[in-house]
Amino acid sequence: MKILILSDIHANLPALEAILDREGAWDGVICLGDAIVAGPHPDQVLALLSRLDGMCVMGNHDREVLGVDLDEPAADAHWQWIQWTREQLSHESLEFLVAFPDTCVLERQGLTLRLTHGDLPAKWGKRLWPDSSPELFAHLAQQYPEPHILLGHSHVQFQLERAGKVFINPGTVGAPYLGQPGACYAVLQDGAFELRATPYDAEITCQAMAQVPLQDQAFVEAWKLCWRTGKLPDYYSIRDYAPLIEMGYR
Repeated sequence: MKILILSDIHANLPALEAILDREGAWDGVICLGDAIVAGPHPDQVLALLSRLDGMCVMGNHDREVLGVDLDEPAADAHWQWIQWTREQLSHESLEFLVAFPDTCVLERQGLTLRLTHGDLPAKWGKRLWPDSSPELFAHLAQQYPEPHILLGHSHVQFQLERAGKVFINPGTVGAPYLGQPGACYAVLQDGAFELRATPYDAEITCQAMAQVPLQDQAFVEAWKLCWRTGKLPDYYSIRDYAPLIEMGYR
């Protein structure tokens, strides 16, 4: 039995397809949120995920797309992109997206898995990192009684035992931030987790991005650089990634 664990695809279809091509066959798929936004293929990614017939939970950017007002002028390039993403979705893709739960519990291969995107309240720093405080791991361990907690959102791949639980982040399929381009994911096979990554042709994503009608071309070019080099666009300020890079995370 093999289950693919994906997160933060961010509308990057070539990255998702590279993982599926590499794995070839599987018995189930889990997606931990942010299937769309930040890439040029939102409708195609949702259509493909719906055909995979897996379990997907809601991410913060997925939620932004569902809540955006298309009649309001976009405040900045990010919200212009949110509006553009919403406009691309077919009726079928929208229905699929609306059905994503915020969190759920699955039983797979004798393991009990808590699935959540991992967007935390501001008082807890918004994201779980491998170098987060023991108090944050303990808080999440208390919040979720399941022994295995699967989450994304930070775009950093890790598997750690903390506070009596196993925390697994498969990393980002479609938007790497730690200077290592490629598509990250995890596999659950025969009761064991393995973190994996695969290269893909980022130029296909970049060429498609060039067709997205955003006014801020510097914003567009920054995302192309992200796919090519794994560098977070300067438009966003999240954290200093250098310590994680030095520790060997991707």
